[in-house]
Amino acid sequence: MTYTNDSETKDFLERESRKLSPEHKQRSGSRYRLNRWRGQQIASGVKINYGDLVREYVRLNRPDLAHERAPLACYINFLSDFFAAEKGAVRADGLWAWAEVKKLNGPKTYQAWKQAAEGC
Repeated sequence: MTYTNDSETKDFLERESRKLSPEHKQRSGSRYRLNRWRGQQIASGVKINYGDLVREYVRLNRPDLAHERAPLACYINFLSDFFAAEKGAVRADGLWAWAEVKKLNGPKTYQAWKQAAEGC
């Protein structure tokens, strides 16, 4: 199986996911998690096909599925922490804060952003 993480493949995943689950909506971090799952399958010697990828993508996008926290300081974790702490914030607020934390010389975490923001 040849897999590329390009716009054509992403469009394919969205299109095929809606066939399996018409109510499908993409959740933040689902493609990241799909790529980690795919890598784990390959490393374990499990043969997967595009159908397997689509089924896993549908599962990862289920609203009732609780995701494990990614084990690193990243966009997904930053936004999760940001929205948990910043009541009433909207997506644009989170994206602005993420852009600001990326400018910091330090960890890319909500806590680091909050400390820098309070220090101003």
